[in-house]
Amino acid sequence: MIRACYVTVFEQSQEELEKYLYDLFDDLGAVYDKYESTPLNPSNNQYELTAYITQNFEFQLNVHWQSSKSSYILVTFDVEMAVPVEPFQLENSLVIPAENYFQKATLVYNSYGDERSKRLFPLVMNIENALREFIVSIMLKKYGYYWEFTIDKYIENTEIQFDIYQINSD
Repeated sequence: MIRACYVTVFEQSQEELEKYLYDLFDDLGAVYDKYESTPLNPSNNQYELTAYITQNFEFQLNVHWQSSKSSYILVTFDVEMAVPVEPFQLENSLVIPAENYFQKATLVYNSYGDERSKRLFPLVMNIENALREFIVSIMLKKYGYYWEFTIDKYIENTEIQFDIYQINSD
């Protein structure tokens, strides 16, 4: 099983989020159960929706989020595929259509080609993926979609004013 995970934030109500997800599912030609209100999974305290989609390949899309009182709801798109799919194909089939409803989804990980890494570095890979998802989710919650641009601006600033950030060897 090949997996991928994308995260994004949503800045409107949960009702709007659910409406947008169902509209996205319809755009993708998905097969799914439509609920009056999205069920809450008591084991992880997250709302979850599942859709089965066939584009140039088949994949299962699990969307989940926690109810949030902050201005941002972190939305996770977990994808499961039976066949290896290059990241750009998944981008074309899911991420680009999702941009009609959501801010850009950020790829947290894609397990395509991970078999060798799992065999050689199983613990490191699990920690790396968990850490990456944690960092992206915190940055999205705190700064919203534009967190990447904030970081880029900071990096540019440090390159321009390098002497300010230099560590004195003494």
